[in-house]
Amino acid sequence: RSLCDIRGTVIGTPGYMAPEQAWGRTDEIDERTDVFGLGGILFHILTGTAPYAGDTTSESMMATRSFEPRQPQALVRDRRLPPGLCRIAMHALSPNPAARYASVQDLRGEVEGFLRGGSFFDSRTFAAGELIIDAFVDPNSEMFVVVEGEVDVWNDRYRLLQVPDERLGPGEV
Repeated sequence: RSLCDIRGTVIGTPGYMAPEQAWGRTDEIDERTDVFGLGGILFHILTGTAPYAGDTTSESMMATRSFEPRQPQALVRDRRLPPGLCRIAMHALSPNPAARYASVQDLRGEVEGFLRGGSFFDSRTFAAGELIIDAFVDPNSEMFVVVEGEVDVWNDRYRLLQVPDERLGPGEV
């Protein structure tokens, strides 16, 4: 944990400090500052760089005090990053402490949920009766895994699945 002994004293690693820490606002430092630091480590794991990078310590400090972190995927062009982990990192790195995870335990729960599976892909929710894919128009457009609920699979012209009730449930593609 980063500590500030006197108001206005800045102690920490430039590029990874929470804004309240970078400004030396010791009265605002709490567990959410730790959440920010852990978010910075996750960001580095995803991108190979600090959330607030600069060519010099001064540039890193100014970025920390002034800007929101860059989106991880915008920094990594050669591979697809797990959107779920990117969302977790960005939530932890919110410049506004009140918008971060409230505790390290909350952050841990989100990461553990991701590790249990299914969070690599973007998630979408559909309303009952909403058309998800028109396979006749574009049969290769998208693929979905049903996480919750049921999906009826049908087409006006062709039977799409060779299942008795043409209905998919959780875990089915």
